[in-house]
Parts: sequence; C-alpha cells; structure tokens
Amino acid sequence: IGKLRPALMNGLDDIAIVDGGPCENPVDLNLFLIPPGADPALNYRTTKLPMKYKSNQFVAVLFGMGFALAQLQAQTTVAPGDLILFFQKPGDTDTVYVNLGNAATLYRGAESGPSAAKQALNIINIDSTLASAFGTGWATDPEIFAGLSGVFTNQTNTTVVNGDQYRTLYVSRARTSVGTLGSADSTAWDLVSAGALTAGATNMQGMNANFAIRLPNVAQGKVTTELSVIDDQNPTSLSGVQSQAFGMFNNGVQQKGSASAFGTFGPAGQVEFALDLQRLVPDSTVNTNEIAGPSRIGTYEGTVTVGTNGSVSFITQGVASAYTDWAITNGVPGQAINLDHDNDGVSNGVEYFLVGPNTISTGFTSVPGVTTAGGVSSVTWTKAGTYTGVYGTNFWIETSNSLDAGSWTNETLGGNVVITGTNVKYTFPSGTVKTFVRLKVTGP
Repeated sequence: IGKLRPALMNGLDDIAIVDGGPCENPVDLNLFLIPPGADPALNYRTTKLPMKYKSNQFVAVLFGMGFALAQLQAQTTVAPGDLILFFQKPGDTDTVYVNLGNAATLYRGAESGPSAAKQALNIINIDSTLASAFGTGWATDPEIFAGLSGVFTNQTNTTVVNGDQYRTLYVSRARTSVGTLGSADSTAWDLVSAGALTAGATNMQGMNANFAIRLPNVAQGKVTTELSVIDDQNPTSLSGVQSQAFGMFNNGVQQKGSASAFGTFGPAGQVEFALDLQRLVPDSTVNTNEIAGPSRIGTYEGTVTVGTNGSVSFITQGVASAYTDWAITNGVPGQAINLDHDNDGVSNGVEYFLVGPNTISTGFTSVPGVTTAGGVSSVTWTKAGTYTGVYGTNFWIETSNSLDAGSWTNETLGGNVVITGTNVKYTFPSGTVKTFVRLKVTGP
C-alpha cells in the first residue's frame, strides 16, 4: 500500500495499516479539523490588517484570531465596544491611540480561553507612529504611559451584546514583572465598594467616543484635551505619578515605560509594555447569553504587549507551552496543534513531537513505516529529545479495526506500546485481523 496524502479529511492523524498481515508501507493520513459549518477554503491563521493615520497618531486594526471569530473586515473608525490602546507623555504635545478591535469577541478570556490558537502575535506595528509622537527613542523613554480601555455603552439596562451586559468594562493594569506567561502578574481591580459603574463607563466611553467623533478634525501635532480627553480621564504628573483613572481606578490603569526593556515576554519577544487586560461585569446577575464573571472584580483575560520594535501582540490565558515555541519557529504563531501548517499531510502536533519545539520542520516530514521481523510487525515513532510530553496526557497511540467514528481505542503503555528512550513502539497483535494505528499529539 502506498503513501496517501489527502488534502482534507476529518478526525484522524498519522495512521499505519496492516490488512491481514504485514505490509511494507504505512498508510499515512493526517486530517484537518475544520470548525462545524465552516468553509475549509478559508484561512483561519492569525491575520493582521493595519491602517495608519499618521496626521493624528491613530492606528486602527481589526484582525481574526482562530476559527471562532468573525472574518476580517476593515474598520475605519472606533465602534462601541472596541478596545483602545492609548499612549501619553506628561507635558508632551501628542497622544497616540490604537484601535485593537472588539474587546468582547477578540480578547475576552471566556471565549478565547487557554488556547495558543487564539493568541495573536504581531497584530500591528506602531513604531513609526510612536516615533512621530514621542521621538525615535520612545522604547527607552521612562515618561511614556500606556493603557487599555474598552466599553460598549454606559447604559444601565441588562441588554447583552457579544456576551457582555451593558457597562461591562475592559481595562488594563500594569504587570509588575514578566512573571508566568498566560497568568496575571497584577492585582485584580476591585470596584465592589466604588459605587455604580455608570460614571466609570461614561468616562471610558467619553474618551473612546470623543476620539472617534473628533478623528476627522485632528491635525498633526498636539491632540488637545477637548479632542482626546485622555489627560482628563487618565491624569498624570510630570513626576510620573498617575492619579485616579476614569474617576474609578485609583493610581491609574497605565503602565509607565522604562529606560530599558520591560523584559522578554515569551513569543511576543522583547517588550516595553505588558498590560494585563481585566474585565469587570456590573453585577452578579447572569443574563441570557451573558458570559458570567464576578461582580465588579477584574478577571484576567490576557496580556497586551508592545514590543520594543513597536509590534503589538496579545498573549491569552495559560498559553505558555513548548508547542507555542515550535509554532513560532516554523512561522505559524498561534496556529492550532491539530492543523497542518505546510500541507504535507502531517499534523503540526506530530511534527512538533518528531522535531521538538525549536526545530524547523516546514516542508515534507517523513513518518515511520511498518517493519516486520520474525513475523512480528511494528511501527516506531522517535520523539525529539526536547519533546517533554507525557504518554496518556500529551500524546498516545490509538487503534481501530474499522476506521469508523467512535471505534478508536487508546493503547495502554506497557501492553502493545513500549517506550524505550525516545522510541515509542507499537507492536501489532498476531493474527489476520485488520488493525489501524495512529499517533495523537495534543501538547504540551
């Protein structure tokens, strides 16, 4: 039986087959898992679509991250619910805004979750815009402040849009250190005793909406208080001290720059800013279609970073993994482990298993064949020495006698599966029963 490399199938990985006895070549199948109802011709890789308006230091981007999100479309102005990344420098004549797209659909952790497939690297590069506002040395300027703000509306009814009740807030809190990727390194905002969220939502909406309304009239140079309201809503002093932001967040929501890089933030690389994004719901009642959350307590959704080269990225909850490193090494950051980045019929996970996290496997990847010695047939996968997965947790072997859905059975280590060093060997049972075997890799 020769090699089979189907372009699109559903539900299988690398398979070797023995039909009624030993066979010299395996049937190698690797399949794409396409979202239900999705068009397999669509590209679901992380994509970027920037638009720059240098005259007013505004950068807008709307991007897709993974198959659960809407398809790309251009965004020419700020819409309700968009997440705004903003920069200011006390005493400077310019303010920078970056529109990162809808906060709920692109950044909410309950929807993006701990999945590298939803993380977005290099969303957009804003180096030239920051340089035009604050000088080419912005990445080493300790007086620049950066923050995040997002709210759909300040209205107080229980209407739910994109899983968020009206007045749900998205706001930043500065990380104290690089810490553990995928986990918060800041204290959760606590507004339980701060009174109604309406005032804060109004102020956040005012800064974002006023920016959108005034955008056509903003000239090159200083964005005045009347136009941006950023200085009013996020007051700072020349001594580098933040006051209460949006009338609710004591000591500000922004992170202060530094004379050196903040640190190396995993796949985002060397960054100057790392902002933990928090979501605050207005009350404890869970309305129809609402994503629940603790009332007025910030929940960590992920971290927005700004690289020292101006590249903006988003690191989701709990995505630190060696597979992430493999994906970056192979030029497909954020792509799911079950996909096939180079269309060679071998899943990303199996390639990662075979070569490890820091080796390029783009191109045709060879998989093992069935060998027969003394009338006994077997297939052996050799995992990379740098692959640290655990059998039964991160990878395992499955067998079936029919290929039918639901017919696959996990093979127990120590039975027909033996691991010696880096070799993972499956021995086919004796007899004439047709047996299919596949390697499944899901992490770490």
